[in-house]
Amino acid sequence: MTNKLLTLISLKMNISSGPNRTSHTIQTGDEKHVIMNLPCRFLNHCCEPSLGAWDNDCEAFDFIALRHIQKGEELTFDYDTTEFKVENFPEKCLCGVNSCRSMIDGYLGSEEIVREKYGKYIARYLKSKK
Repeated sequence: MTNKLLTLISLKMNISSGPNRTSHTIQTGDEKHVIMNLPCRFLNHCCEPSLGAWDNDCEAFDFIALRHIQKGEELTFDYDTTEFKVENFPEKCLCGVNSCRSMIDGYLGSEEIVREKYGKYIARYLKSKK
Protein backbone atom coordinates (compact mmCIF):
# COMPACT_ATOMS: atom_id res chain seq x y z
CA MET A 1 0.00 0.00 0.00
CA THR A 2 3.06 2.27 -0.12
CA ASN A 3 2.35 5.76 -1.51
CA LYS A 4 -1.31 5.02 -2.12
CA LEU A 5 -3.63 7.81 -1.12
CA LEU A 6 -6.03 7.20 1.73
CA THR A 7 -8.58 9.99 1.84
CA LEU A 8 -9.90 9.86 5.37
CA ILE A 9 -11.28 13.34 5.91
CA SER A 10 -14.30 14.59 4.00
CA LEU A 11 -14.34 17.68 1.82
CA LYS A 12 -14.35 21.10 3.47
CA MET A 13 -18.12 21.51 3.15
CA ASN A 14 -18.63 18.44 5.35
CA ILE A 15 -16.28 19.52 8.15
CA SER A 16 -17.19 21.46 11.28
CA SER A 17 -14.45 23.68 12.65
CA GLY A 18 -13.60 25.81 15.66
CA PRO A 19 -10.68 27.24 17.65
CA ASN A 20 -10.50 24.51 20.31
CA ARG A 21 -8.91 21.09 20.17
CA THR A 22 -10.81 18.03 21.29
CA SER A 23 -10.00 14.34 21.03
CA HIS A 24 -11.96 14.29 17.74
CA THR A 25 -10.32 17.25 15.97
CA ILE A 26 -7.20 17.82 13.92
CA GLN A 27 -5.47 21.20 13.75
CA THR A 28 -5.38 22.83 10.30
CA GLY A 29 -4.30 26.36 11.27
CA ASP A 30 -3.07 28.46 14.17
CA GLU A 31 -6.58 28.85 15.57
CA LYS A 32 -8.47 26.24 13.57
CA HIS A 33 -9.36 22.68 14.48
CA VAL A 34 -11.64 20.56 12.30
CA ILE A 35 -13.78 17.72 13.56
CA MET A 36 -12.59 14.49 11.99
CA ASN A 37 -15.22 12.32 10.37
CA LEU A 38 -15.28 8.55 10.44
CA PRO A 39 -13.18 6.52 9.91
CA CYS A 40 -10.26 8.89 10.56
CA ARG A 41 -11.65 9.79 13.97
CA PHE A 42 -10.18 6.49 15.12
CA LEU A 43 -6.61 7.12 13.92
CA ASN A 44 -4.27 6.92 16.88
CA HIS A 45 -0.85 8.47 17.41
CA CYS A 46 2.36 6.53 16.89
CA CYS A 47 5.97 7.73 16.88
CA GLU A 48 6.55 5.31 13.94
CA PRO A 49 3.25 5.80 12.09
CA SER A 50 1.97 4.06 9.00
CA LEU A 51 0.49 7.29 7.58
CA GLY A 52 1.66 10.84 6.89
CA ALA A 53 -0.63 13.89 6.88
CA TRP A 54 -0.80 15.81 3.58
CA ASP A 55 -2.67 19.13 3.34
CA ASN A 56 -5.29 19.07 0.61
CA ASP A 57 -6.99 21.97 -1.16
CA CYS A 58 -10.11 21.61 1.01
CA GLU A 59 -8.38 22.80 4.20
CA ALA A 60 -8.26 19.26 5.54
CA PHE A 61 -5.82 16.36 5.23
CA ASP A 62 -5.30 13.31 3.12
CA PHE A 63 -3.29 10.52 4.70
CA ILE A 64 -0.52 8.87 2.68
CA ALA A 65 1.07 5.50 3.43
CA LEU A 66 4.65 6.12 4.60
CA ARG A 67 5.58 2.45 4.32
CA HIS A 68 4.07 -0.91 3.51
CA ILE A 69 1.01 -1.52 5.69
CA GLN A 70 0.26 -5.09 6.69
CA LYS A 71 -3.28 -6.43 6.41
CA GLY A 72 -5.00 -5.83 9.75
CA GLU A 73 -2.36 -3.36 10.97
CA GLU A 74 -3.63 -0.32 12.85
CA LEU A 75 -3.50 2.90 10.81
CA THR A 76 -1.68 5.63 12.74
CA PHE A 77 -0.13 9.06 12.25
CA ASP A 78 2.15 11.27 14.35
CA TYR A 79 0.01 13.91 16.09
CA ASP A 80 3.06 16.21 16.25
CA THR A 81 2.80 16.65 12.45
CA THR A 82 -0.56 18.44 12.75
CA GLU A 83 -0.85 19.82 16.30
CA PHE A 84 1.22 22.87 17.29
CA LYS A 85 0.82 22.30 21.02
CA VAL A 86 -1.06 19.39 22.52
CA GLU A 87 -3.41 20.45 25.30
CA ASN A 88 -6.36 18.76 27.00
CA PHE A 89 -5.03 15.38 25.96
CA PRO A 90 -2.87 12.77 27.67
CA GLU A 91 0.70 13.86 26.99
CA LYS A 92 2.35 10.53 27.78
CA CYS A 93 2.81 8.51 24.61
CA LEU A 94 1.66 4.91 24.80
CA CYS A 95 2.58 3.77 21.28
CA GLY A 96 5.21 1.34 22.56
CA VAL A 97 7.59 1.41 19.58
CA ASN A 98 11.35 1.27 20.21
CA SER A 99 11.82 4.86 19.01
CA CYS A 100 8.95 6.26 21.12
CA ARG A 101 9.53 9.88 22.16
CA SER A 102 7.56 9.14 25.38
CA MET A 103 5.59 12.42 25.17
CA ILE A 104 3.04 13.84 22.73
CA ASP A 105 4.02 17.52 22.91
CA GLY A 106 2.91 18.78 19.54
CA TYR A 107 5.13 20.37 16.92
CA LEU A 108 6.31 23.00 19.41
CA GLY A 109 8.10 20.35 21.47
CA SER A 110 9.51 18.22 18.65
CA GLU A 111 9.99 20.51 15.64
CA GLU A 112 13.50 19.34 14.65
CA ILE A 113 12.66 15.65 14.92
CA VAL A 114 9.37 16.06 13.03
CA ARG A 115 10.89 18.18 10.22
CA GLU A 116 13.73 15.71 9.69
CA LYS A 117 11.57 12.60 9.87
CA TYR A 118 8.46 13.60 7.91
CA GLY A 119 9.56 16.31 5.47
CA LYS A 120 6.55 17.18 3.34
CA TYR A 121 4.11 15.26 5.56
CA ILE A 122 3.71 18.10 8.06
CA ALA A 123 0.73 20.47 8.22
CA ARG A 124 1.31 23.46 5.94
CA TYR A 125 0.67 26.00 8.70
CA LEU A 126 3.44 24.37 10.81
CA LYS A 127 6.02 24.49 8.01
CA SER A 128 6.04 28.30 8.20
CA LYS A 129 6.88 28.30 11.93
CA LYS A 130 10.54 28.64 12.88
